[in-house]
Amino acid sequence: MSSMHMVMRTIAETAATLAQCGFAEGGAGNISFRLPGTGHTSGRRIIEFPAAYPALGGRTLLVTATGSRMRQIARHPSRWLIPVTFASDGRCATMPESRLQPTGELLMHAAIHEALIAAGMNDRAVLHAHPPLCPLLHSIFPAESLPALLRRAHTECPMVLPRGVAVLPLLAPGSPELASAVATALTSHDTAIMADHGVVTTARSLSQALDKMEVAEKAALCLLVKRVCGAKNDCSPWPDKLEALYLRLRAPHK
Repeated sequence: MSSMHMVMRTIAETAATLAQCGFAEGGAGNISFRLPGTGHTSGRRIIEFPAAYPALGGRTLLVTATGSRMRQIARHPSRWLIPVTFASDGRCATMPESRLQPTGELLMHAAIHEALIAAGMNDRAVLHAHPPLCPLLHSIFPAESLPALLRRAHTECPMVLPRGVAVLPLLAPGSPELASAVATALTSHDTAIMADHGVVTTARSLSQALDKMEVAEKAALCLLVKRVCGAKNDCSPWPDKLEALYLRLRAPHK
């Protein structure tokens, strides 16, 4: 089985989980994975970009099609996934001739992969979905306090999201401004929450990217339940000794 077909199967599994979790209503959400190596060919149809992505020169992203539903991708991944291969200078890309269009968030995915490569990070998977709670938190809690509140809300956060969560304002979907903001955030954070929109995570694998999204959403649920039950905004303080223990357990064994 080729690497592309293996990635397709993994994307299908991830898409099925997103649909089952209610993280992808209708045609919401999109996925991309950067295939290893260069030299992949994906067709003659040209995609122009408003900015160059030189770090992506010669590389191929496997992306979901615009309008595709996660439940459809889960059943027939080859019908709804598009290989997009960037030119050597990163100013344009090619894809197969098809009635399908790449995800409307292609600019965001390209900007994220470009930033990850430039930062020397090995993350290849980019996952964008619409879990119901995370995008609403800014309406209830001060946005500047949310990263710390989420970290304290659920014990898994320091382990799965050690670099924390970035909270971004509402920006137009598919816009260069959103692409730039999310790409910048994900070079220093594990997860980006887009106000009134959705959540984006990156990781070396789609399974790990999904882990991050699930934990962020569970932390959001914990935070909201504590608020409903009358807890203070700072939630219960994370015990320093317990956090130190977690960090020690996560350290590689010598």
